[in-house]
Formats: sequence, structure tokens, C-alpha cells
Amino acid sequence: MAMLQLGGTLSNSTVRITPRVSWWITAQHLLSASSMSTIPNPVEDSTKHEKFVKTPIKQRTAQKKINVDGSLITAAFKSLLEPPDKKEEITENITKLNDRINAATTVDEVLSTVENPEFNSQNAYSVVYVLCNWVTAGKIKMDEIQTDKRYLKICSMLGIKTNTAVVNRKQDEDDNYNSAVYGLLQTEKTKKQIERFNVYEIITVLSTLAAKQKRTTPLLRMLTSEIANTKENLNIKQLGDILYSVAVLNFYDEVLMKKVSKDLYTAIPSNERHAVIGSILTSLGVLRYRNERLLNLLSVWIVEHRNIIRPQEISSLMKTLAHMGFTPTNFNEVLEHIITPLKESEMCQSSDWLDIVWALTVLNKATPEHYASVLNSGFLNRLFDSPETESVKAFKLLNVNAAARLMIKDYTGPLLPEDSKLFDTTILRAKEKAALSNSVVSALKILLPSDSIYLNININTKMGFLLDAEFCVDSKCAPLPVNSKSDQDKQVFRIGVLTCAYHEFCRGANVVLGPVNLRKSLLEQQGYKVLLIPYTKVNIKDKLVTRVKYINDNIKLLV
Repeated sequence: MAMLQLGGTLSNSTVRITPRVSWWITAQHLLSASSMSTIPNPVEDSTKHEKFVKTPIKQRTAQKKINVDGSLITAAFKSLLEPPDKKEEITENITKLNDRINAATTVDEVLSTVENPEFNSQNAYSVVYVLCNWVTAGKIKMDEIQTDKRYLKICSMLGIKTNTAVVNRKQDEDDNYNSAVYGLLQTEKTKKQIERFNVYEIITVLSTLAAKQKRTTPLLRMLTSEIANTKENLNIKQLGDILYSVAVLNFYDEVLMKKVSKDLYTAIPSNERHAVIGSILTSLGVLRYRNERLLNLLSVWIVEHRNIIRPQEISSLMKTLAHMGFTPTNFNEVLEHIITPLKESEMCQSSDWLDIVWALTVLNKATPEHYASVLNSGFLNRLFDSPETESVKAFKLLNVNAAARLMIKDYTGPLLPEDSKLFDTTILRAKEKAALSNSVVSALKILLPSDSIYLNININTKMGFLLDAEFCVDSKCAPLPVNSKSDQDKQVFRIGVLTCAYHEFCRGANVVLGPVNLRKSLLEQQGYKVLLIPYTKVNIKDKLVTRVKYINDNIKLLV
């Protein structure tokens, strides 16, 4: 079974982070440098995927009529399984059109984009997905669009028959005469088709959607709902395929995860295959699903099967535990039997060893010897000789370097050179994270004097992350210049603000991810009082006075 891997970019000492995928900066920490075959980035990226369905589904042409009596690909799925024209250049105007489509609130606003001269099949697929969601939610009915000339133009662009037989046909003719998009929009029909599949067929369709990078929410809900509600106990291969697929599609469903977890409790102890365990571990990490019973069970399996596991499975375990910030009950055994005997020379590449040391750093289990093994010049030369994503390695090294310097008393081993270009790495936030940070900063500007000497924002800590803001107060919470220092007459509290967005929290348990805890610990070692502000407490849509009150109250609690 394939493993999951995400990457990033480092260009001119600047980490370029795009919307949504950028939330995965901690996932990049988790997932880089796997030496097994890799699962692709989440569907927002255009990375090609390797095939992982054992029996490929036979592709049919759009012109053929499709019989749905048990076939895995029905007309309802055809528009999903056939990718758009990859040769079309994504121009700025096309992107703007997609933004208009996604921001539309009425059918007319969506279909009006068809009149734009640069409207192409990529935009047509975007229109289809929006309309599909609206039909499923009950916001619109098919009758409102099926005779609209603009909708019929979309059908024509996508190779769909647009004669009156398509528009006016009877319900009982649908099974043998379905157009791709029309069948997709008739979600009740699609649901009935899915209900006729057995669970193996449903999992195969889900896997195919993942391989094709087709993330259509209504269809995924139907598929995962059928899997979640099945009474059948799934085997570990099926469970691994499910987790793999939803991780690729970045689609999380709580009910599905409970079903998968329940079956894994039974399937894992009797399993003898190591690759599927590594895949499950990495999928859980990508999904940020913190199920402590499941993580404990997987950790026990790794220790009990230490004679057959490979470095890849060890890496998957450690990165996922670090990502979740979770220490299993048998972690002393993991350290004794798995980590202590492990050497860099046993890893497939240097970045794999960095993953291990970084994970130990996040879990606060790294030794001076671990730090020295990745901060010496020889290792750094080997590390940057490989074509791995520069940004991922940069963040991990900066984390490790800071931990060695701040968290190990009297550390005498090597550190990154003071003139290292890694310290100049600049992190650009995604718009969602930036919006949360800005909403907090705007509240701080109400609490603090307007003079810039009282507030610093977006500070590059040189430790692999940004500090949203820093300021100083005295024991009575009166603001002081940020360069103030304590003396006999006054005590100065340096406050560091870290915002925690949705993607910096685990699912399944409302706790922050492991890398967030590491950042907090590093800042505390530098003398900061750290104010963690979760997205659940400060909403960007809240009134300013509400945000000011929350932050002010929590500053008082810190001091």
C-alpha cells in the first residue's frame, strides 16, 4: 500500500505557501522524506498520482450509453472519473471566473459566467460542482436549470447530449440513457445507484476518485455514508484503502472514522503485513485524527513486530505521533527496542533520519546525541545533496536547532552556523491563517498604545515558525515598550501571541497539534509568556469589542 507524502517549496529563501495546502505546514513536517511509494498531495495540488487500485476500472467514451446494472462506473460518476483537458492553460481570467463561480449565491450568477469569452471546460466543471452541491442541499431543483440555454451550452462543452430527449425523458429511461453531468446533478438517482453497490465496489469507486483527484462533496458523502453504515466487518486492506482515499481527498467524516477505527481494533492484532500499518499510520497523520486507543494499538503492533518492520514504518509511526503530539503508553518500549538501536545508516536517505530526530524533538524525547547527529556539517551536506523539498527540511532543522540550543542544558554539540541561509527563510501565511492573525492584531492595537515600540507583529523567530505578535506589560498589565527588561523596581512580562487555526488542531480530540506545542515550549524557553489564541475563541467575524475583551481577559490570566 502506498504511503502519503506532502511537499512544499523554497524559493529565494522564501517558503511559498498556497491557500488550503499551506495549512499543511505541520503535515509537511509529518510527511516528507518517505522512501516508499507516495500518495499525492491533497486534491488542491495538481500533482499526478500513481495507480493503486488493483483492478483498473475500464474507461468508456462519453458517447456510449452506459448500463448501470452493477457496473462500477455509471453515468453519475463519469464526469468525475474523466479529468478536464490537461492541456488547457490556467490563465488569470480563468482563475477569476472560478472565483466568481465559487462566490456565486444564485443560479443566474453561476450561469452568467458562461457568457464570458474565456469560459472553458475547467470553468464548466466548476459550475457543475457548484450546482451539484446546491441540488443536494435542496437550494435549487433540476427544473430550474435543465432548459436554460447557458446550462445546455455547458453540456455541449463537456460532450453531453443536449437534445430534448435528455431534457424531457421519463424517469424510467434514466438507467440506460444518462448523461454525465445530468446524472451527477440528479443526486437521488446517484444515491440509488450507490445503494446497489456492495461495500467492495463502493471502496473501489472511492479509491478511483482519489486516484483521479475528484473531490465532489455530495458524492463523497454518499459513498462514505454507505461505508459507515455497513454492518460488515472490513478487512485491514479495505480499511487502509478507505483511509488512503479520504486522506488524498482531504475529506473527513466523523462517523466514517468511528466505523474504520472500530474495525481496525479487531483487524490490527491479527495482521502480519507491515506496509499496510505504515500506510494507516500516515493516513491518520494526514487526517489529523487523534484516536488514542488506535494509536496505542498501532504502537504496540510496531514493537511486537520489530523483527519484520522496515525503517519506513518506524518513520510513519514517529511522524504521526509527533504530528498528533501524542505519547503512547508503551513509548518507553518504542524508545528502547525501536529508536535506540536505529542508526542513520539504516535509513534510505538522510531526510528520513531528520524525520526521526524531528519527531523525537516534538515529543521532547531527543537526546544531545540525536541533535548532534543532524546539526553537524557532514549531515547537512548529505541532506541538501538530495532533491527533497527544501522548505520541509529547513523548518525541521530550524525546530531541531532551536530545541538543542534552548531545551538541553549545557548542550555542547554542533548548531547551525550563525550565517546559515536557513535563518533567512521567510514564511508566508495562507489567507485564512493571515485573517485570523490580523483579527488578533487589530484587537491588540486597541489595547496597546499606537506607537510601534509597543507591538511587534509577524516575527520570524528563526526557529521555523512565525510569532503572530509580541508585546510587554507590567504586573498590572500596563503596556511597556517591547524592549523593556525587568529590574528591581518593576517586573516585565513579555507576551508572545500564537494563533491556532482550524488546521492546527487534531480531529477526534480538541487538542492542538504537536508542532504547536513545540513552538510554545521554545518560546517559553526564551522567556515568553505564551498566549495561545484558538480560532474557536476569536472568530474573524466577531465584533472588535468581543475580541478585545477575550484577549484582555487572557492577558490578565497569564500575568
